[in-house]
Amino acid sequence: MVIDKELPQFLLMENVSAILSKKNIGNFEEWCGVLEDLGYVNQVYTLDSRNFGVPQSRTRTYMLSVRATTKAQKERVKNFFKDNNLEKVERAPEEINPIGDYLRLDYSVEKYRREAIESTPNFTDSRQRIYRNSKILAVGSQPQNQMVASTVTTKQDRDPNSGIVDYGNKPLTAVNTHYRNLTPRECFLLMGFKEADYDTLMENNREVREGSRLLNNSELIKLAGNSIVVPVLEAIFKQVEELQRMI
Repeated sequence: MVIDKELPQFLLMENVSAILSKKNIGNFEEWCGVLEDLGYVNQVYTLDSRNFGVPQSRTRTYMLSVRATTKAQKERVKNFFKDNNLEKVERAPEEINPIGDYLRLDYSVEKYRREAIESTPNFTDSRQRIYRNSKILAVGSQPQNQMVASTVTTKQDRDPNSGIVDYGNKPLTAVNTHYRNLTPRECFLLMGFKEADYDTLMENNREVREGSRLLNNSELIKLAGNSIVVPVLEAIFKQVEELQRMI
């Protein structure tokens, strides 16, 4: 294979773990082979965000590909991955950050109250089913710190979802006195983003017409759900830095 452009030293790919399923493994291995022919060493990881401190059950598959131009470089890269396998990173349940660090339950803060009300759906028959089936991450203002959120996906008003906040005896709105969904802010926090980053995003989420912004709540949640958990990405980038110094 002849390539007339300079190739990047590192490639990073992320996908749902079904990429390794019987249905998809053939195409995946074919792509790995193409990269190997171009001089890359591929390291495939399947990582759970809980092992990186985030209280979200989210497993994704990553492939970090490192271009090594000599046999000696290839051996160094392979040995590095053998000695620094991120799949061996494990945290006990008590070492995972508490869910309360990621929920915004102080409704005396105006923006948290407003966001909570915006994330409270009408209590229809389908929402009653959601209420029965969902993980309860907090009751009133009390987080259930033994709980871990399910995967943050591109939609929260669904069954299953990431988990809900039960209003207990302190509802915020009459349309649904039972529960609310996670807010976009909480979804971003559960993806490992800092709250200041979310505030910056919202400051730049411009109003396109009265009462309507460029990204509405559904689109913000979709953006979070399509992201990579930040501490996982940081662990991979740390390996990139170490490999860059090594080769």
